[in-house]
Amino acid sequence: MRCPNGTRKNKNGDCVPKGQRKRCPNGTRKNKDGDCVAKVQTYHSAQSSPAQPEIQKAMTRIQSFMRRTTQKRRALFLKNICSEAGLCIAFGIESLKIKDFFRNFHFDLVDNVKRIGVPSANGFVTELRYAKRGYNAYAVLKSSAAADKDNLMYEYRVGLFLNKMSFLFPCFLETYGLFQYNNEAAWRHMKTTQQTLPSVFSTLLKPQPYDLSVGCEKSKHMAVLIQHIRGCQTVKSMLTRHTVHHILPILFQVYYSLFHMRSVFTHYDLHDENVILYEPVPGKYIQYHYETDTGVISFRSPYIAKIIDYGRSYFKDDEDSKDIYKKVCKLPKCKPCGEDYGFGSFPLSNKRDFYHIVSQKKNESHDLRFLNIVLRTLRSFALPVWLKLYLDKFNVVYKETYGTPEHFCKRKTCSVTEAYQVLERVVPLANVQMDMYHTDKYGDLYIYKDKPMEFRKI
Repeated sequence: MRCPNGTRKNKNGDCVPKGQRKRCPNGTRKNKDGDCVAKVQTYHSAQSSPAQPEIQKAMTRIQSFMRRTTQKRRALFLKNICSEAGLCIAFGIESLKIKDFFRNFHFDLVDNVKRIGVPSANGFVTELRYAKRGYNAYAVLKSSAAADKDNLMYEYRVGLFLNKMSFLFPCFLETYGLFQYNNEAAWRHMKTTQQTLPSVFSTLLKPQPYDLSVGCEKSKHMAVLIQHIRGCQTVKSMLTRHTVHHILPILFQVYYSLFHMRSVFTHYDLHDENVILYEPVPGKYIQYHYETDTGVISFRSPYIAKIIDYGRSYFKDDEDSKDIYKKVCKLPKCKPCGEDYGFGSFPLSNKRDFYHIVSQKKNESHDLRFLNIVLRTLRSFALPVWLKLYLDKFNVVYKETYGTPEHFCKRKTCSVTEAYQVLERVVPLANVQMDMYHTDKYGDLYIYKDKPMEFRKI
C-alpha cells in the first residue's frame, strides 16, 4: 500500500509526514544511535582529501631513500656495534648480519690479498681483506701443499659441524666456504706469490660443492675459507714467566668445550701452536660466566682462546668420521681408502703406527696433549706459589709426546673429563689471586653449554 501524498514510510512501515526526519548539519553525520557527530577525515582515495597526492609522493620518496641507503645504513650499524668485524665475530655478535653484508664473503669484495708466513710441508695460508662501505672484515684461505696432506675437503666438513658448536662455545673458528684452484698454474701462483692483485685472485679459484670423489682427485687443489681474527698469538708464543697467571682461564676455556663435546669431537692435533689467543681490547678483561652442573663458574681473562686446524679431527654430526671414511674407501678415485689423498690419519692401524691418531674414532684422552705441553713448559719457570699449588692438582698421564690411548689409566688425569674436573675445582679457588691482575672490564660473556652464548658489553 502506497502512502498518501505528503507522507512517506518510516522504518516501522508507518506513513508519516515528509520532512519529519531531521537532517544533520554540514560536516556531521548520524551515528548508529541517530545522533549527529563530526565526520572522520579519511585518505582512502584522492577524492576524500586534496592532500593525498602529496602524501603519496612523500611516502614514495621515503621508500626510495630507504632502498638506496640500505647497505650504507647497515655499515653504519655494524661500525657502531663493533669497530671491526673480527671483534663481533669473536663474541658471536651480529655474525649473520656481517656475513650477509659481505655476501657470504664473496671474492668480489676482497681488496687485499697477501700470504701469511711461508709455505710449510702441510700447506700455505693467505689473508684476505674484505672491504665494503668503509667497513672491513678478514678471512684466511688455507691451501694444501700436496695431494697426500690432510684433506681440506674433510676439514671443511668438520668445520661445518663446528660452525654449529661456535654458537655455544667461543673457542672455535667459523668455516665459510670450500674452493678449488682452477689449475696447477693458479695453485702455484698463490703458493709462490707474496701479494696478489684482487682482480687476479678472483680468477684463480671457483666454489667447490662437497663431493668426496672430487676431494680425492683434486685434493692438492682444495682450499678452505676460514674466519680470521687479526692480532692473535699462539699459546706457545704468549706463555712466558711474565704471563703464567693467564693460563688457568685459557685451560678452562679449552677443556670446558672439549669436555661437553667429548663424545662427538676429538681434535687429534691439539698442541700449543693450535690454540691461539685473541685479546679484543688490550688492557681490558672479559668476565666469563660458565654454566656447569654445580653452578656458575666465573673468572676474568683478557683472552678468548681459539682452537684451529681441524684436518685430523673426529666428529659426529648427522654423519660421523667413520661414515665418511667408509664412503672414501668405496670410491674408485680415492683408492686405496684415500691414503694418498689426505686420509692417512684414519686407519685403525694408526693406534700402533701413528701416535694413536685414528680420525674415524673418538679418543677422549688424546687432546690432553695441549695440557701436557703447557705443564711441561711451566716447569721451566719460577711460578708464583699459589699457581704451583693449583697446577700440582693435575696428575697427567700421557703415554707418548704426540698421542696416547683412550682411558688407559685410573685415578689420574688421563682424559678431558678428569682435566675439566680439576679445572672446575681450582679455578674458583684461584680467582682471588687472578683478579688482582685485571682492573678494567670490557664486558661479560655467558656460556650456557646448551644454548647460544651471550656477550654483554658494559
